[in-house]
Amino acid sequence: MTMTRTASLGVALLLALGGLAAAQPPYPTEFRREEEARGYLPEDLPLRPVPDRVGELKGPQHVPIVRRLRPQQDGKVAAAQGALSGKSVYLSPGHGWTYGASWATQRPNSLGLVEDFSNADGIDWFLVPYLLRAGALVVPVREIDPTSSMVILDDSDGATDPSRGKVVESGPAGVFSASTLKGWGHPTLPLTGAVNPFELGGNRLMDSAIQETARITFIPAVPVSGYYNVYISYSMYSGRASDATVIVGHPGGETRFQVDQRRHGGTWVLLGRFYFEQGTDEQRGAVVFTNQSQDPGSTISADAVRLGGGMGVIDRGGGVSGQARADECSRYHAQLAGAPDTVYNASSGDDHTDDISTRSRFADWVHAPGEPAVFISHHSNAFNGVIRGTETYVYGPNAPDGTYQPTQTTLALGSDKLAKAVHGEVIADVRAAYEPGWADRKVKSAYFGELNTANQDEMPAMLIETAFHDQPEDVDALKDAGFRRLVARAIYKGIVKYFAAEEGQPTRLLPEPPRAVLARGTGPGQVTVSWRAPASGGELGDPATSYRVHQSAGGYAFDEGRDSGGKTSLVLSGLTPGRVLYLQVTAVNEGGESLPSPTLAVGVSAGGKVPLLLVTAADRIDASMNLQLTYPNLGTPDRLPLDHINNESYLVQHGAALAPSGVPFDACVHGAVDQAAVSLADYRMVLWQGGRGVAGKLALTQASRQALQAAATSGVSLVLSGSHLGRWLGGPAASPEDQAFLGATLQASFVESASTVGQITPASNGPLSGLQPWSLSDWKTGPYEVPDTDVIAAASGATLEATYASPSAPAGAVVQRREGSRCTVLIAHPLESVAPVSRQAEIVAKILDHCGIEAPPIPDGGIPDGGVSDGGPPPGDGEGGGGDGCGCALARRPDGVGMIWVLVALGLVGLGRRRRGRPYRRRLYGSSSMSSKSSGSSSSTGRTPWSGASGSKT
Repeated sequence: MTMTRTASLGVALLLALGGLAAAQPPYPTEFRREEEARGYLPEDLPLRPVPDRVGELKGPQHVPIVRRLRPQQDGKVAAAQGALSGKSVYLSPGHGWTYGASWATQRPNSLGLVEDFSNADGIDWFLVPYLLRAGALVVPVREIDPTSSMVILDDSDGATDPSRGKVVESGPAGVFSASTLKGWGHPTLPLTGAVNPFELGGNRLMDSAIQETARITFIPAVPVSGYYNVYISYSMYSGRASDATVIVGHPGGETRFQVDQRRHGGTWVLLGRFYFEQGTDEQRGAVVFTNQSQDPGSTISADAVRLGGGMGVIDRGGGVSGQARADECSRYHAQLAGAPDTVYNASSGDDHTDDISTRSRFADWVHAPGEPAVFISHHSNAFNGVIRGTETYVYGPNAPDGTYQPTQTTLALGSDKLAKAVHGEVIADVRAAYEPGWADRKVKSAYFGELNTANQDEMPAMLIETAFHDQPEDVDALKDAGFRRLVARAIYKGIVKYFAAEEGQPTRLLPEPPRAVLARGTGPGQVTVSWRAPASGGELGDPATSYRVHQSAGGYAFDEGRDSGGKTSLVLSGLTPGRVLYLQVTAVNEGGESLPSPTLAVGVSAGGKVPLLLVTAADRIDASMNLQLTYPNLGTPDRLPLDHINNESYLVQHGAALAPSGVPFDACVHGAVDQAAVSLADYRMVLWQGGRGVAGKLALTQASRQALQAAATSGVSLVLSGSHLGRWLGGPAASPEDQAFLGATLQASFVESASTVGQITPASNGPLSGLQPWSLSDWKTGPYEVPDTDVIAAASGATLEATYASPSAPAGAVVQRREGSRCTVLIAHPLESVAPVSRQAEIVAKILDHCGIEAPPIPDGGIPDGGVSDGGPPPGDGEGGGGDGCGCALARRPDGVGMIWVLVALGLVGLGRRRRGRPYRRRLYGSSSMSSKSSGSSSSTGRTPWSGASGSKT
């Protein structure tokens, strides 16, 4: 939130915000009037009451509203553990696009940041993953899925509109019935007035059974391949099942949840974030409500399913916003989420004023009495361009004058305890891992409308001002994805510590991801995955007690994983030679499951020595990697979409590029090389992924450089790619050892950095001859932007194999040298950023041929594909434990008497369908229209393809 500067108030407010409360004169009434329109609502502003919810179960409850189930070693499933299991976290990313005379953000562009966007980026990309992995139910009071595609499928859709998908009921007819309660119905778009989509339709019911006998399957028409938040809705009632089973089917398998349908009905309930492939395919993307429940005589409701956030769909008099819903303010989210207009149109004020109170009022409307929950509002501050640091607020009767005067209601709710726990964690962690002198501006109080206990009186609430977005050094921090992740982890940790103190329990924090992860072929059709325990303590999490290895056939949708039994290795066997398998490893303890390790790509061997090692060193994130996107009247502020900065998945492109060659390969993160977990001398070639280098960071650690140099000396071929390898090995800041490695080992020299490289053309008579020129992708056509890269030259004895269309001469892009059976190749740009994507595989094939790396023969008949060595189930067992994550479990269909188990071998089929080398491409932010699959021109009825019929059912 922004504190407005005026000449008459500057000195007084500087004293107040600097913490000198004793010197602060009475708070000026003219400032108060101005600020009431900017976030500080008057205490006497008349507001319409938040209504009670029909059918909601009241009173303290001990059943989590949503709990994720994990496969166990015995083939059964059990609820995943986590310190926040059974807890709800209501998240407010603050401001957003709001309609007045026209659509505008509530805050301007300040030093390249717009608070309406940057707070959302901090929550959506960094805080939410920590909360979900700790077991929390995340309830956004503003949309948190930034993807601009969206599809909504209603229970009444059947198969009538292929642009939305289809809904199928399976089981005996007597199990199903129509609910008398209202549910989602597709509205006419755009939404206007106080239309409530959750009052336009009905919902279907199933009688519960101890063992599943019926299901309702929602098969959405996925608009474009990519990651989507999955939301469900149902009608709540005291007679609903407390453990309704809901299954999300995706290319990685299936993920199971149990949902207490006695609470949080009639709105969107978030299950998690999943990768789906474009199209309508039950085996690759579906959400299934089953009638399995241990509550006898209960019913299960199935109303609607939503994937993605989508574009703005509300018209307040001047058309829709043309922006992603995740960038709009809370007022519009509340309407699409089913809240009555008394929640989001609470006063006679404008949309801006309504938005301020909507954030807390929507949380109060959704929250079930007795539900353990907290409200977290995420902001940044501004004042005079000088003040720095973090301050946190709870509700009080005072203006934001630097004092601490919490009301008795604030104290009774525990808001002060929550604020102190979170604030203390943020200050401690930022000082420990980012800036030792980071300013602690303390916990304070103010009559913020977002925290007003008259609007929300059922849970503790706090507002954190992470930093000042008008102060250059603080802005540098806010633009840094590493800082954002650090703060997000600290906020999550503070929430855990608050609940632990309230319940008298020990604090249990998520572990960090495993280190030094390595996957290597150890026999015919066999891969051994190993890793080192993560660091712990201090600003980090608690020690791991066990680990899970997750597998994927395509590199983006992973299965539920297999437990290693506490060991730091796991053997996967029965794999198909020649196939590429993608892996991630997570650490587990009582706090939950960690973020994943970087994705590894492994080419399964038919036996014998694996000739190639693929190493990823692309683990750096920095503000220079942000996207600068253009918005109306805002210029080009920074955005932090982690998927297009560095989500550590870029070995997927390398694996896909290597797949056509048939050459088996191992893979590891560079930490495995640094810690001597793998010997480079065991391979004939090392392909090193440097990624997009970062200013101020070393291109190679000293241990990595020494290992590469020793490998080259022993006759190993080296292929290195990355944006700034040349600069940091041969530029002015390079050490003599780095310069010697670049010149003597890689046979290259650094010329300059170029911001415009143009097309890259291979030499006509070298190992890359015959290839068509290629270009470097942007974030829409490749994994990330490559705004600049190195120009290199060949040293004596080496040759220049490709050049940029650059004014420099020589504008070298690729340098190589071959000595006997060994070759070195330096590619001065990230190989994964080559466009078109088919050129990546062609470049790799040429290099392998030049260096004499050939695919070994596969024995006649191959090796059967299947499970893991610890006795886990084969693919298609329905518990996500198979080797290839095919999603086969969704083929099961009840027939009313028992279960028909249809095991479909989709592993190899899925591989054939996957677009090799082409990762998902999702439209973020910059689009002004919905996907053609989920939007389009209005029909004669005034409905877009996903709006459908709006007739109510009883």
